Amino acid sequence: MRFPLEVVRAVRAAVPAGRPILYRISGDEHQDGALTLADVCAIAPHLVGAGVDLIDVSAGMYETNWWITQPMEMPQGVLAPLAAAVRGHVDVPVSVSGRITDPSVAEHLLASGASDFVTLGRALHADPDFPRKARDGRTGEICTCIACNQGCSDMHARGLPIVCLVNTATGREREHAIRPAARRKRIVVVGGGPAGLEAARILAQRGHDVTLFEREPEPGGQMLLSRAAPGREEFAGHLPWLAAEAVRAGVRLRPGVEADAGAVLAQAPDAVIVATGAAVALPAIPGIDASPVVDAGAILRRPTAAIRRALVIGGGIRGVAVARRLAERGVEVVLVEPGDALVEDIATRSRRFQVDALTAFPHVAVCLRTTVEALGERSALLWDGAIRREVGSLDVVVPTRTLVPVTAVADALVARAPELDVYLVGDCAQPRTALEAIHDAAALAHRL
Repeated sequence: MRFPLEVVRAVRAAVPAGRPILYRISGDEHQDGALTLADVCAIAPHLVGAGVDLIDVSAGMYETNWWITQPMEMPQGVLAPLAAAVRGHVDVPVSVSGRITDPSVAEHLLASGASDFVTLGRALHADPDFPRKARDGRTGEICTCIACNQGCSDMHARGLPIVCLVNTATGREREHAIRPAARRKRIVVVGGGPAGLEAARILAQRGHDVTLFEREPEPGGQMLLSRAAPGREEFAGHLPWLAAEAVRAGVRLRPGVEADAGAVLAQAPDAVIVATGAAVALPAIPGIDASPVVDAGAILRRPTAAIRRALVIGGGIRGVAVARRLAERGVEVVLVEPGDALVEDIATRSRRFQVDALTAFPHVAVCLRTTVEALGERSALLWDGAIRREVGSLDVVVPTRTLVPVTAVADALVARAPELDVYLVGDCAQPRTALEAIHDAAALAHRL
């Protein structure tokens, strides 16, 4: 304790007596040989004796970084037990951090006696006005952090500027400030996924006349599937805010309307933004047309009880989610991924939870560095670079790896009205992550 105590005493001697010193400490580093909660409870009183006025409890270390910036697979307020324990050993206020993204969670931590204060980090990336909106009772207007970690901790780890998936102005506050449009335009947005909604919201806030068509009864696009993806349910939590803010800004939201080129042109738009997303395509595998192919979305929404054995093609988050949904129902699953690892399309801190949960099922076989060479009516031929083997008795084959842009509306508009400004955003421009889709849409909306 010598080093931190000397630092605290030096700081206490250098700052005015009335200025509080706050000390953040990892309540448990969750690593063999590192700080434990018992250690921290012993250390904390000495810190107070040296002049600390508040103990702020975090957790983890770089070797256990998922405890530092917890992913959505971990519960909100997960560090409360650590703070409560430390609070019992000191006579100064204790604050707690760790996935506090909802005012009701913060209030519960305070009311339960777990802490005296709460510390917000990523929640303020998502919405800097979180405290003010909570104080004013406008909780429905809070843009909530979904703990995806894609724009913050993952970018930080790569040495890139921090951004935010749910708040496209974070880190770009000047560039993405809402500025009135030089000329008010009538703009039609086709597709109500995250990219389409974000574009529509910003365009309307800038003063454009915006109509958004979404063929499904509920907007959200592919992000809605997250509701059925184990551990990823909060990913879809951004959609209600996004749709509500678009409507609040003045967007005419038309759900349940599949807009073709004729319907779009009937609006006499000055510009059209096409955000029709991507679809899972059938991979070019011999025999696939004769195999029991099933759409990944159908499996996620409602797995059928008749499935006993399944082949899942692709080990990204979609494939792992499908495999987990099936495994939860007792289905024997063979998951094939040509790469070296699973779920490399999500944030690093989430991967361990997804992989551990999947491999915990004894009836799931994960085949990395493996491809499907051929499919039969109920069989598949697999190749791992050394051995070919056949998997039989398949009830379903679920491709998840190959995504292709859906551009039919854009193609028809260009053909019928070549003079019209037509822009493609999101997966219909290039299938990527939600972070990239929503930021592309925001950049375009600020330019128009």
